[in-house]
Amino acid sequence: MREATNTKRFAQKIVKRISNKVEKDKKKPVGNQNCLLCTWCTEAQFRGIDVLPRPVYSPRDVIFKFTDANIVKYARKIHFRDENELKQKVLSGKRFYCHVNWKGSSGGHEFILLNIDGEICVMDSQAGLLASIDSDDGGVIILET
Repeated sequence: MREATNTKRFAQKIVKRISNKVEKDKKKPVGNQNCLLCTWCTEAQFRGIDVLPRPVYSPRDVIFKFTDANIVKYARKIHFRDENELKQKVLSGKRFYCHVNWKGSSGGHEFILLNIDGEICVMDSQAGLLASIDSDDGGVIILET
């Protein structure tokens, strides 16, 4: 097994810190950490800003009035023609903040795609996941809608 690079160790540290905070803040009967806040905090950590998500206990929380542009300067939406175009962009060294909508629902999920050592990785700090999309462990699946 190959030794983890500095980038991978840094990404693993971010995922662990944020997912530990998510677990610490959970209240029954619902989980309270929002994937949006976890992903914004992940991106901020990459940019050198040491922040952790705070719990969200209400759908009326003021944080939901924010948009990606309030957090990440020069953010813009990009629609890709297909999976290959997305893979090429990620492999070129770009990091992507991704939002997916669940089919037939108003819900969805947010995470980051990035290149670590030539592999496209999903970084889901809320779930504590950092995994290659090409891993053979079956942990990450790309779904087409």
